[in-house]
This record gives sequence, C-alpha cells and structure tokens, in this order.
Amino acid sequence: MHGMNYFKAVVQACLVLTLAACGGSHLSVELPGGRRTLTLDFPPGQAMEHRLPFRISGGVPPYESSIEGCPDWVSLFPDQGVLAGTAPVAERGKTFFCTYRVTESDPGFRPQRSVTYGLRLAVGSLPDRLSLPDPGKVSLSVGTFDSEVLPAATGGVQPYTYSFTCAGGALPSGMGFAPQTRTFAGTPDAPFRDSCTYAATDSSQPAETVSKAVEVEVKSPDIPELALGEPSDVRLSAGTFHSEVLPAATGGVQPYTYSFTCAGGALPSGMGFAPQTRTFAGTPDAPFRDSCTYAATDSSQPAETVSKAVEVEVTVPVTRTLMFVEMYVVPGNVLRLRVGERARITFKEAIGGVPPHTYELHCPDPVPISDPENPTRLLPPGLGFSPQTRVLSGTPEMAYGGPDCTYQVIDSDTPPATDARSIALIVDPERAKWRFTSRSLAQMDRLLNRNNDADPQLVLELPEAMVEAEPQPENAVPVYKWLPDKSSPLKFDPDPPRLEYVHPSSAADPPLGTTSTYRYQVLFGDTVEDTLCVDVNFRDEDEDDDADRLIASVRIRDDAYYDGEEHRCPPSPLQPSSASRAAPSNPVHTALAPIHARRAVDVAHAAVRDRVRGWSPGAPRMLSAIIPAVGIGSLSGQSGGFDYTGSSESVSAGVELGAGSWQAGLIGSFTRTDLHYRAKASLAAHGYRGGEHDTEILSVHPFAAWHAASGGHLWATLGAGMGDLRHRDDLGFPSWSRSDVRLRAWSAGASVPVADVLAGELQAEAGIESFAFEIEGGGRISPSLPTMHGRDYRAGLAWSAPVRGAPSVSMAYRHRTGDGPEGGQLEAKGSVSVEGVFDPRLTLIGSAEGSFGVGEYEHDSWGLSGGVRFSPGESRRGFGLELDTRLVPAGEGGSVDVGMRGEAGYGLRGWPVLGTLRPHVGLIRYSGDGSLRRSLGVDLRDTPNSRIKLELYDRTRDGLRALKFTLDHRF
Repeated sequence: MHGMNYFKAVVQACLVLTLAACGGSHLSVELPGGRRTLTLDFPPGQAMEHRLPFRISGGVPPYESSIEGCPDWVSLFPDQGVLAGTAPVAERGKTFFCTYRVTESDPGFRPQRSVTYGLRLAVGSLPDRLSLPDPGKVSLSVGTFDSEVLPAATGGVQPYTYSFTCAGGALPSGMGFAPQTRTFAGTPDAPFRDSCTYAATDSSQPAETVSKAVEVEVKSPDIPELALGEPSDVRLSAGTFHSEVLPAATGGVQPYTYSFTCAGGALPSGMGFAPQTRTFAGTPDAPFRDSCTYAATDSSQPAETVSKAVEVEVTVPVTRTLMFVEMYVVPGNVLRLRVGERARITFKEAIGGVPPHTYELHCPDPVPISDPENPTRLLPPGLGFSPQTRVLSGTPEMAYGGPDCTYQVIDSDTPPATDARSIALIVDPERAKWRFTSRSLAQMDRLLNRNNDADPQLVLELPEAMVEAEPQPENAVPVYKWLPDKSSPLKFDPDPPRLEYVHPSSAADPPLGTTSTYRYQVLFGDTVEDTLCVDVNFRDEDEDDDADRLIASVRIRDDAYYDGEEHRCPPSPLQPSSASRAAPSNPVHTALAPIHARRAVDVAHAAVRDRVRGWSPGAPRMLSAIIPAVGIGSLSGQSGGFDYTGSSESVSAGVELGAGSWQAGLIGSFTRTDLHYRAKASLAAHGYRGGEHDTEILSVHPFAAWHAASGGHLWATLGAGMGDLRHRDDLGFPSWSRSDVRLRAWSAGASVPVADVLAGELQAEAGIESFAFEIEGGGRISPSLPTMHGRDYRAGLAWSAPVRGAPSVSMAYRHRTGDGPEGGQLEAKGSVSVEGVFDPRLTLIGSAEGSFGVGEYEHDSWGLSGGVRFSPGESRRGFGLELDTRLVPAGEGGSVDVGMRGEAGYGLRGWPVLGTLRPHVGLIRYSGDGSLRRSLGVDLRDTPNSRIKLELYDRTRDGLRALKFTLDHRF
C-alpha cells in the first residue's frame, strides 16, 4: 500500500516537471460569443453593480484581477467578480474606455503572464423625475366601511416607499394605510377633519421624495351642525339691576363652553357673565356702549365655534339741557379767512347734556371736497374740522362766500339732545402780498460776550420780504415788526432787519435754559402780510453761572397761524443744542424712530438668517444666487405715550460666495414704513395730538458664516444705511417737516440642529441684534437729535424639511431693550418655495410672518413677502420678476379708510438711461365703502434718485378715470 502511494507521487511530480518544461498552457480571458470589448451601462446618480461574465483559463491559478484607466467613481471587487459605482450627474452622456487585467500566480521558474480585456463604460441619461398624482379630498362617513387605493408614483428609481400621515399626528380612528398596496381603508368610528400628507420616496441615492396634501374629513350623519340662537341687543340703565339668560346652543358635540366678550376688552362696569348658566347679570354703574360677542364652542375634535354679535349700551338718566356757554361761538359768529393763509380757530365748548359730546361743522354750499357722499362734512378745500378738539384748521385753497355754515353739538342721551349756531364763514381770494424770502432756517448758535460794554452784538440777520406782484408797485415799502416788544437783552433793528444782543446794563439778564418765542412780521399799511416765529434760548458756554460768555440758540419757524383775531405761534419745542442734553426736542421722534429702525433691521437680518440657513457646505462657489424679495407688513402698538398703526413695504436682494464650511455674502435692503400716530391725553395737553411719521431707508449688510459638519451655524453681520424721514404733526393745523436719517446695525447668531422631526431638521437658534438710528437736521426737525440705540436678544426654533420646496417654519422669542418699546415679543414665520415654473434657474419664494407683544410690551405686526431666487447659468443671463404687494391708505381725498393694494409688474432691466422699465397692474379695495380702484401703469425710470411713472386708473365709486404722471427727483 505504501509502495502504491509512493508510485503516484512520483507520477505526479513527473507530470509537473513535464508541464514546466513545456511552458504550461496559455493564460486567456474570454467572453461568450468571442467579443473583445465589454460594454457596461451606468445611469447617472444611481448606484450600479455589474457582474463580469469573463471565463479565465490557462496559466497558473489562482488569478489576480485589476482595472486600469477607469474613472475614480468605479471600483472592482475581484473576489466577487463585480464592477460597481455611481456615475456623477455631471458625466451624463459620456463614454469611458479602460482595461480589465488578469495576472496568474508566480510560477517560480519563468516570468508571470497577464492578459487584458477592454471595458467600455457608458453613462446614460437621467431617469424621469419622481412624480405623484394628486389624490384629491377623502370624504368618509362614521360607521361606513371605505377602501381607496391612492395613485401610484412614476419616474425616479423603483421600488417606491409610500407613507400617509396627518398633521394632528394620527389617522382617523378606525382607518389604516397599507404602504405595500397604497390602500387607505377601514371603518371610521368618530368625526374627524385634518390636513394629511401622502408621500412617495424612490430608491435613488440620495433618495427623492414627493408629497401631496390630502384633506380628510369624516362626517357623522347623526350629529347636526353647531348652532346658536340670536340674542337681542342689551339696553341697560345705570343703577338698575339686570339679569338675562342668553340662548343655548344646539347640535355639535356636547358639552358646550360659552363666552361673552366686548370689543373694548371689558364688560360694562358692574356687570358679569356666568358661562355655566349663560347668565349676563349685574347692576351697571357707568355709561357704556360697545359691540360684544356671544360665542359657544362644542367638544368635537377639532372643536367648532359659532358666535353672535350683541350690542350692549348703558345709559345714565339725566335732565340737563345741552347748550353752548355763550351766544357767540366765535366773535360775532363771523369768521373771515384768506386763501393761502394758515388758520387755526378753536370753537366754544357746550355744557349740559350727557357726555361725551359730538361736535360738527358743515357748510351747505356744494364745493369740491374729499367726501361728496357725506354732506355733513362739507368744508371749503384745505380746511378740516377736528370733532375732538373743536378746532377748524388748515390753509384754504379757494374762495368761499356761500350760505352760513352750522356749528352743532350732539350729546349721548337717548334720544340725543342738540344745539346749533350759524357761522358766517368767508374765505377771501388770495391777493399779492409781501412774503418773507426765507421760510425756514435750521437752528443756529451764536457766541456772545455776557459782560461786554461795547456796541450791540449781532445775533441773527433776519430775512427780508418781497412782494408777490409783478411788476412791483411804486413806493411799496413794507414795515417790519417784532412782537412781543418787551424788556429783554434782544434788540430788533428793522433797517435792515437784524437781531442784536444788548449788554445787561440796558436790559434784563436773560433767563437761561428757557425758550422765548417771538413773532417777526411784515406789514403793509395796517395789514399783517406774513409772520415767522423766532425761538431764542440762552445758556452758559460752560454751564457755569459765573461764565463771561453766553450761547444764543436761534431758530426760525414757518408755522404761524391765524386764530380769527391775530397771528399766533404754537409752542416751541426748541432746546439748547448742548451735547449733554438728555432728550430730543420732539417726543414723537423718541417714541417712533426706533419702530422704523427695528423694522429696517428686521428685514435685513431676516434675509441674512435665511441665507445662512439655506447654505450647504461643499465645493467652492463664486456666485450661488441672487434673491430679490418684496414684502409687506402691518405694524401697531404703543410707544412713549403714542398709539400707532401703519404699514411697511420692503425689498431685499443678496449675493453670496464660499467654499467648504465658510460662507460670505452681502444683503441690500430698502424699507419704507408709514406710521399714523395719536398721542395720549397727557401729551395732548402739550400740543401733541396726532400725525404721520414715515421713513425710507436703504441699507447694505455684509455677513460671514461658518458651518459645522453637524449642521450647526455661526454667523455675524454689520450694516449701514441712510434715508429720509417725513413727519406731519396735526397741532390743529398741518405742520410738515423732513430730515435725513442714518442707520447702523449689527447682528450675531448661532444655531444647532437638535432633532429630526417628520423628515425635517429642527434647529435651536440663539442670537443678538442691535441698531443705532440717527436723525440729521433738516426741514423743521431739530438738527441735533441724539442717536437712538436698541439691542434685541433672540432665541427660538426653526424647522426645515430636506425636500426641496417643502415649507419651513420658525418660532422665536425676542426680548427688546434700549430706546423705544421694550419687553418680550413672540414671533412666527413660515416660508415655501417652488422651482422651475418660468425657468429652470428661477425659484419663486414666499413667506408670512407675525408677532405680538408679551406682558407690558404692546406691539403687533404681520408681514407677507414674495420674490424670486435667480441662479444664473454659464452665460450669466436670465430675466428678473418683480412683485409688489402692500397696504396703502385710501387717501385720494383724505379719507381715513384703509385699503388693501395689490400690484404686480415685470421688470425689464439693462437700459443705461432709463434704468428699470417696469409695466405693472394694480388693484385697491377700500374698506369704507367697498369701492375699487384699478390701475395700469409703467415706470419709465426707477433709480434711487429718480422715478418717472405713468398710470391710468379708474374708480368704481364715482366712475372717475384719470391719467396720472409722476416725476420725482432727489438732489
């Protein structure tokens, strides 16, 4: 046996030696069919594996396999005989040729042999985009089985994965969804109503997901709709007990919850409402009248609420008679004004009756006015009457000599008592008269020697008057007058008109830190032709009573008015222009200027935060996107004793670049804010009642950001801007002013992703914002107002889905400090984007935001914005789309109604002379009478300094059609 084994071993050794001597069989690699090149397909963006069908023979096994000259996105797995990889999308349509090499094992007594085979790698076209049909609304009934197969997805890479979720977190009770068969089936057993999402995800790498919104509603045929009986209006008498059970609700899902609220925020004093018994009862002790709401809410999920309006009035029985204090409400009941001359007349107050009293002044002659449908408010153009202050003010624009006007008072009794007087109102035509050539000067300071015995020292050269008539009448010599003519250190020299300081030895020592107002007048004959108001304020140079020099601050104002007897000057807000002054001259600026600044900062810094959130670290990008966005907003609140409401329009655009984890960019922002304000009673006593406060601010904000691999962000931005401020005080007469403003701002923030929620990324945010707002001297605004500061701390959460076009939502709490309104504020913002509607490189974006104050901070706002994200192609060309939607007052004739304005336009850019050529259409709906104004126009030139507009519009209220041409230029 051992001999046989030995014999076999010898034979085998001989065979090996024989093969080695002959060189062995030839190494070869073959394919079925004798092909010399193997073609493999790789769809772009999709992971592929190809098993190589080679037959290897000959040589000395085992063999080693490798590839040569293949692109780096493909790899060979020799043990499995598989070639795998994912072709980049950028390589779509390309073909690559490389080599597959097989090498035998080392034979030891001769060189190794290897053989190659050609490979052809073809990158095909992209598969169709994943799409999902709209499944439509799903309506079900309680207790009825229903089964519905939702539509299948198409495109992308199969297989697909389906899901069905509802915003409330759960499907209707009794219903289920089978992803494998796309079947939504079951027997619902309770009412249900919610917004759900049907989504499909393909198998591409990375996976793509599309979703459709589905409204699901389950109704119960046995439960009627919630209804509430109609309560009657409630008429009460002060001091008399009243108890009333309000109607009960029916339908819906019991039990019910009842509430009774009034628009003013409180029930009548002494009255209360018991929700359990629906009883409105009590003994009122004060007059009251308001529109209230009686509401019932059932226990369904979600709950349903119905409400009814109830008018509640509490009257106080009185026996007094309403009457005017004097027979004449103005001297002689005759009022004579002149066209072009500012007037302010306070009418007499009535006594008796039931307060509050309502005052009216109207003239029966049908002259052109702002409100032709309300004849009780007819007044000559340019004049307005304030029922609250009983002041007739304004500048008449045309002569009037019609029938007598009526001044009437109405009390709040039931029925109301009235009293009236006839007023002979006469507006004489404008005539040529002497007027001062300079109407307004900024504040001027003059350094004076306090104890100088020399000649009088010049304080100010006063402007001279010129006659308006052409040619100038012969021997026309005006007379200048200075009032009041009292003992003071100031001396008036009429030839030429100048103001001088006289040593205290010949006049009283001037009071320091107190403003004195003088009237500087030009007379022709005995008639006062024109009046300027001159404010003078003295102070020590070094704020030392022993100082030898004084500083005289002087300002000329053009706001004198005629009160029916003589020309007067309103109270002066002039303060010394010392740098140590604690407050600006006008409290309106202190209260409202930070509102404008914060709005401009909010718009710009929100754009920066959006840019940082949307950045994806990666390869270097020199210019990723240009994003123009247009927004509107509404503002309301209280600040510094002023109640304000208003609107804001904004336009912002940004560019960015970066590489890796770093990002840098620039945001440009333009914000216009219009505020209407009304002062509280404590400020009204000092002459502040109401008016308008408007700004236009253009600013730029460079920013930088760092992005962590975990998804966190750090960013910082600076900003600077400038613009105009326009201000109108209604002090019983219109008083306009204008100035320049400057804005400085900075912001820093950080965010960190904390969780994945519903296939989205939830981030925690923290940040700080600050601004500085400075008003330069101009018009009749004090030239030395201090800079106003603010600093806001911000923290919150932001959610964004990885699916392109899906909405994002953010919630934040902001604490505001510094000048202006302070306190807490809650903010919410949502945004959504849609790609490729007009052009593959364009993304339409839209967002909505809102905020409201917390605690003592009373400030509410909301905003809407829309715009276009434009990513230029290789040619750097494309088109831009401009959208404009904003709130505007319906002020064609001074109405206080507010209208919603919508405007859309298409911007054509690139003309060096015209700038932007922009045709647009617009629509305004007025809330007062429901009328519409339609417009069709074109902006022939639209630059920061010039604007030319041509607009054709009509109004449904009066059928008026007009062509409006506007030319604005800023020097």
